[in-house]
Amino acid sequence: MAAYEITAVTMSSPGYWFTHITHVWTSNEQHFTVRRVITMIRDQHDVFFTLRADGKPALVEPVDAVPPYIRTHRDGTASDNLLSLPRRDAPATSYAELLAALNNSSAR
Repeated sequence: MAAYEITAVTMSSPGYWFTHITHVWTSNEQHFTVRRVITMIRDQHDVFFTLRADGKPALVEPVDAVPPYIRTHRDGTASDNLLSLPRRDAPATSYAELLAALNNSSAR
């Protein structure tokens, strides 16, 4: 089990019918998709959190919805909400990810 402090988020591109978080960034500069965070919490029992103003952690939890998403555990404090975190640009796509996407699209 590992613990990750979320320090920033990437939001969906304009044009979606709703704005949502697509990636999270951690204090050690790692980034994960929301789907990966949900898998890590559920399958690996990893912990994701933000820090409240008093320095205490606010745990992140997956929400079963369509599509699934993440949120901080409700505690009545808006400042530790994921949407209150700084924004970062989407991570660059790796060469391997581009190849996989091309292979999937040509297989159709």
